Amino acid sequence: MENSKLDKLKVIDRDMIKYIVLIFMGLGHFLAWMCGTDTKTVYHLPVPYQILTFMSLIAPPTFFFFISEGFRYTRSREKYAKRLFIFACITQIPFFILDPPESIADLVPGFNVFFSLFLSLLALMVYESDRPKKKKILLIVLLCIVSLLTEWLCFSIWYTLIWYVYHDNVKKRAVMFTALTLFYNSISIIAVLVGEKTWSSKYELLAGFVRFFAMMLSLVLITFFYNGKKGKYPVFSKWFFYIFYPAHLLIIALLSRFRY
Repeated sequence: MENSKLDKLKVIDRDMIKYIVLIFMGLGHFLAWMCGTDTKTVYHLPVPYQILTFMSLIAPPTFFFFISEGFRYTRSREKYAKRLFIFACITQIPFFILDPPESIADLVPGFNVFFSLFLSLLALMVYESDRPKKKKILLIVLLCIVSLLTEWLCFSIWYTLIWYVYHDNVKKRAVMFTALTLFYNSISIIAVLVGEKTWSSKYELLAGFVRFFAMMLSLVLITFFYNGKKGKYPVFSKWFFYIFYPAHLLIIALLSRFRY
């Protein structure tokens, strides 16, 4: 009876979920770059703007989930990986225009989230391969090391593996997801609590809690509302999601030139 009640909540298809999180992501990026000077000066914005900016963190865990879903259902995993890599390379152009590296050190992490998605897919390919267990672990560790160059570090691979491995174990998935999200956000919160208090400390603390809330919303959205179905226009939506990320970064980069 309880399951049937929960099943009635599953009314949102794959594409609709992606559109929802893209709205949060696009708005967050726009506010961070157009109202601030870059993502490092978000704390100078009014509190409502800060909250909207950090709510964009609902997007990454959601797209890590759909990497695991894409891996599970795609007709060709190799073509899927190539497509992600090509768009990662394309996205790097507006990514560097928006936030140009001033030194080699800025390249850690200096590669956009598409590279995080690409490496996460490779990790799943290794996980499901016929290689011996020790080789699988070694290769995934190597992928995690490479992922330190990307926007989401190792977290992208860890989230994607949690979504995939515990796909049919909702309770364990929720525990693992929550633990990883706490770990991700506790770093900044602990730094504020034990570090030197500055004018921005309360905003950094707020950021940690809002990011945690946003990322947990991804778990709620997928667990309770996702019905496992495609949208009405899957081909259009597929290419829209690929194009949106580099396109919106490029638009923000161009608009930021005229900000003053």
